[in-house]
Amino acid sequence: MTDAPTPPPETDPLWAQLREFWEATDPVPAGLSHRVLAAIAVEDLDTEFELMRLLDSTADLAGARSVGDATGTSLRTSTIQFTHDRIELLLRVSVLDEAHRRVDGWIAPPLARTVTLRRETQSWEVASDASGRFEFPSVPVGPVRLWLHGTDDSFTTTMFEL
Repeated sequence: MTDAPTPPPETDPLWAQLREFWEATDPVPAGLSHRVLAAIAVEDLDTEFELMRLLDSTADLAGARSVGDATGTSLRTSTIQFTHDRIELLLRVSVLDEAHRRVDGWIAPPLARTVTLRRETQSWEVASDASGRFEFPSVPVGPVRLWLHGTDDSFTTTMFEL
């Protein structure tokens, strides 16, 4: 037996009734979207927060035959992408053990620049090569942020969890 496909919310009468109820009961205040956009512009939040996307997360080894490391631990990696203006940053975060992660990164367009990984009380700094590649071989888990320092431009990522 197969279930009938669910109609899209735009055409489902139940969704229409629900929308009408909330529009009558708790309407969006007039001018709210304009006030929010003005507040964002005043605070310059578009430069503070960069676009972050989780591209992939896996618990499998990305290589040959094994599904774990020498200790039998499942290997987990995440691929994260940050975008800011003309700069893209791709990160692969790999689990080394319960307390440490390896971070491999690629900057596009490729440029040699300083990359700083920071958390509340610690920071690590490396230089990317001419192809934009860099690595932090072992970093303790927890919330971190990356700073890319360049000659023409630089940017900071949002906080993310290792």
